[in-house]
Amino acid sequence: MKRQSLKLLLQSCADLVTLKQIHAQALTQGLLFIEQPLACKLVNSYAKLGNPHDAQKVFGYIQDPDRVTYTSLINLYLSTQLPIKAFSVFSKLVNEGLRPDSHAVVGALSACGKKQDLLNGKLVHGMIFRFQLGANSIVGYVRGGMPIRGLEMFKQMKTEGENQPTVITAVAVLSGCADLGAHDHGQAVHGYISKVNLDKGATVSNALMDMYSKGGCVESAMKIFDRLVKKDVFSWTTMISAHSSHGKGNHALEVFYDMLESGVIPNDVTFLLVLSGLLEEAKELIDNMPMDPDAVIWRSLLSACMNQRNLELAEIAGKKIIELEPHDDGVYVLLSNIYHVANRMKDARKMRKMMGDQKVMKKPACSYIELNGVVHEFHTENATHHASTKIYMLLEMINEHLRLDTDYSLLEMDSVYDGLL
Repeated sequence: MKRQSLKLLLQSCADLVTLKQIHAQALTQGLLFIEQPLACKLVNSYAKLGNPHDAQKVFGYIQDPDRVTYTSLINLYLSTQLPIKAFSVFSKLVNEGLRPDSHAVVGALSACGKKQDLLNGKLVHGMIFRFQLGANSIVGYVRGGMPIRGLEMFKQMKTEGENQPTVITAVAVLSGCADLGAHDHGQAVHGYISKVNLDKGATVSNALMDMYSKGGCVESAMKIFDRLVKKDVFSWTTMISAHSSHGKGNHALEVFYDMLESGVIPNDVTFLLVLSGLLEEAKELIDNMPMDPDAVIWRSLLSACMNQRNLELAEIAGKKIIELEPHDDGVYVLLSNIYHVANRMKDARKMRKMMGDQKVMKKPACSYIELNGVVHEFHTENATHHASTKIYMLLEMINEHLRLDTDYSLLEMDSVYDGLL
């Protein structure tokens, strides 16, 4: 098979079997040693399909890997819970004299966080400022599941008077506020981006609506929506989602009808939101889509199924998500819990076993509390917060009061029963 044919096949490859066949052909023809772009694309393809073993084998053939290939391997090791290997790849990237971009740096910081390597974490953090990666790193932090670090970086950028944020940076910061439920912080960011005139277009307005609606302020989201002159499909869909997620189904339908009258064509997610109370119709819509539905669409259906307690469809949606994103720990846990509720213990054990076979680790539960504009992060079985000692002492006091109140109530009930007898 000619090398050009292999390249074309690689571009359209979407399954592991075909990818291994392309790999074998390239190896047989000796192309991995002389065709570096082909080898790099093979590594990236294995990374997308979540196969670290074969990705590493191909990576070993490349004499001078490019930055994209290094970063793909870093992210692959992170997604398969191998942070030490991820950081090792990052170290090799730096030692080879390549300048890391924001994606590589955020990957390295994530690896340091997972292996609790504070020393190397500080060294990598310094690279963000040395290579002026601040704005891009904010986006990387938020998308990489580290929104607090993204917000801290944004605050530092403002304090040090670095370059004015772009639309992409503003959207990332607002998305971080939405994920954290940091309403006060989000309002402050809103004020800042209004001051620098970044809040006029649909992209930032959509992020603002999402942030306010997730914080429970649907009216604030609606005001932004009403002021927006040019509403795109995401503007309408965000507003429909805001109403439906707060139990305002009629308002969601009104916005949907207004959308149709405006001439904007709804996308698949819009229809799913509108049909969230009509699950069978939603499933039929997905089945008849002209393209393969992605994980976002299946998650929309899964969320609706859980709200409606339709465990049968929730199981279908959950399994589809696992097919598309086999390293998402949350879906395995959710399906296992669904089986427990349905008293299907054998299936629950099978799901836990599948999670183990795929080497998917359950992330520790995490919660965020915003107090006086500061977001505090708490993890399960983790006492690293600076006020953890005082917090646990207060909880002990509350528990003691509750126990005393309960004992007193029981004594009162006993005296009542004695009076009746």
